[in-house]
Amino acid sequence: MHMIIDLKTIPGEGKKYFSYTLDRGWWSPGEEDYQIEAIETPISVELTIYRVESKYVLDGVFKGALRVVCDRCLEPYRLEIEAEFNYFLVPVNNGAGNDELELMEEDIEVVFIRDDKVNLNEVIREQLFLSLPVKCLCRIDCLGLCAKCGCNLNVSSCECITAQGHPAFATLNKLKN
Repeated sequence: MHMIIDLKTIPGEGKKYFSYTLDRGWWSPGEEDYQIEAIETPISVELTIYRVESKYVLDGVFKGALRVVCDRCLEPYRLEIEAEFNYFLVPVNNGAGNDELELMEEDIEVVFIRDDKVNLNEVIREQLFLSLPVKCLCRIDCLGLCAKCGCNLNVSSCECITAQGHPAFATLNKLKN
């Protein structure tokens, strides 16, 4: 599903509204996109675009659930997401000087548009990643993986740590004995 909006259709006065539903087939992870595995439930996306002089403002909100990978145990789990976002869409051919363009490129909320079209797939994909927590955890008390044998400590236990102890405390253990 390609979501490309031709900005020439946006009226000079007023706003234009768009509504999309992203299903499992919309998401295709890239080579480096290990964190998000899939779309768990359809994601509803509501967008508003309006003009401000020769530029455009894109306001959006989305809600749904993703299947993401836990940072500790590497198991996939369901993550509910809901976020609002805003972009300033600037056509490259609007007469802005190179200095102004370079200054605006440093602003994360500015998207430069060529041919008066904006690809919403890229915008929403970026926002999905930005909506993830800093650390994705399947549960707050996730025990993760054993550093020695790789056992998922949420599912079963191993004897690695109890038999050997943490190597950082080996010297202290000798002093104790």
